[in-house]
Amino acid sequence: MSKIKINIKVPLIYFILLSIISLMASVSPTNGQITDIVTSKSSQTTLLTLQQAQNLALENNKLIKKGNQGAESSLNKKKAMFTNYLPKFELSANYLLRSESTQMTLEGGYLPTYNFNPNNNELEPNLYINPLTNQPVYDQDGNPIFNQYALFPDKDLEILPKAGFSSAISLKQPIFTGGKITSAYRIATLGEDASQLNLKLSQENVLFSTEKAYWKVLSLVQKKKLTEKYLVLVENILQKVQDSFDVGMINKNQLLQAKVKYNEVALLDQEAENGLDLATMALAQEIGLPLSSQLILTDSLNNLTSMINLNNFSIADYSNRYDYQILKIKQKVADLNINLERSAFLPQIGILASYNYLSYQLNEENHDDFSTNAMAQFSLPIFQWGESIYKVKEAKAKYKAETFNLENTSQQMALQIKQSISEVENKLAKVTLAQSSLDQAHEYLKLETDSYEVGMTTLTDLLNAQTQWQKAYSNFIDAQFELTIAYKQLEKNCGKYLTQIM
Repeated sequence: MSKIKINIKVPLIYFILLSIISLMASVSPTNGQITDIVTSKSSQTTLLTLQQAQNLALENNKLIKKGNQGAESSLNKKKAMFTNYLPKFELSANYLLRSESTQMTLEGGYLPTYNFNPNNNELEPNLYINPLTNQPVYDQDGNPIFNQYALFPDKDLEILPKAGFSSAISLKQPIFTGGKITSAYRIATLGEDASQLNLKLSQENVLFSTEKAYWKVLSLVQKKKLTEKYLVLVENILQKVQDSFDVGMINKNQLLQAKVKYNEVALLDQEAENGLDLATMALAQEIGLPLSSQLILTDSLNNLTSMINLNNFSIADYSNRYDYQILKIKQKVADLNINLERSAFLPQIGILASYNYLSYQLNEENHDDFSTNAMAQFSLPIFQWGESIYKVKEAKAKYKAETFNLENTSQQMALQIKQSISEVENKLAKVTLAQSSLDQAHEYLKLETDSYEVGMTTLTDLLNAQTQWQKAYSNFIDAQFELTIAYKQLEKNCGKYLTQIM
């Protein structure tokens, strides 16, 4: 009986082995990597390289659009500050209408008279001369008495018109403002620089986030292909085991074992499908496409081990980071604010020139007056109860605070870079170990398959070998993904990420 059993079992094993070998034909003989191309579930698909995905993210991201507007706003503010160096021209016009004109009465009286002296062509007082003394006569108040007096009646006059129009063209030019204009312009210039850095920082964050999402989808694509292959392998084994059970060559325990394994792998495949769908939607949202978009990524998750050179990175590279440079600008602005506050109690010198026109009616006569004015102005605060001094001290305290913040942040960034270097080293080791484990798992699977062919191993051992191969391959995909992200994070922490891709 034992010989008959062997003779019957060997052909069955042979057919099972042929199925396994044919299904594993797409597995690399050295590392078991899958090379199939993913097909789309829908006819409406979008082919995407990493560069295309990042370009879409830059075009559609709201933070980038906000940063562009902020940069434009800072540029216009800088231009506006520069105009403070230039003279200001102003045109003004006023029309005054009052309910009544302002009037007054000029009291009349008697006015002394004068005689013309032809000898000297001058007017001489027509004084009353005493014939006895031949001298002018004076009244009790000491005023001279004239021979004749002229009657001057009371006179009603307008001193302010009821209506009038005035206009002027003026020019104002600051000469010295204690450094206020210069400090304000330099602050505006630094503000523009900070806006540009903020825009680059936003671009860097968006591109990095997009790349993470892109590689995440690619890693899950690889895992989905892996579970599909694994499921086909187990499904074919289950079919062969079912056929053997139907002809009574094996017991039900082996059939149940194969079914349990098939259900496990089917669930694993479903989980991989769900994870891929969610990751794809996250990538679509990141680049501004509808969540229902079907994306086919054309790049590949390559092994970066041979391309990484950690000697190119240093803990001092934080000076290249945009957020560090923004902090440097904030420190410079705080320093300039000291000068800006100090200018409040320094002399202010300027000039003003204007050309004026005034039209009005007064005492029933029309008047048109034109005039040109020029004025130099000098002002110097004398006493303000220490207001300016307190403001300067406040500005100095803010400068010291920004300096301490810059020093503290520099240390944190240096530590962050050191941690990133260590993380990349760990991920490099993980990839190497994962690659070795995958090679060993593939070799183990091949040995178990050969042993199962000649009846030297059990179905349990073969299924376990397949499971270990699947786990080893999944771990290798994860290690590649983690190394890629860790390396990109190191570039970002050293301020080299954006320069590598733009």
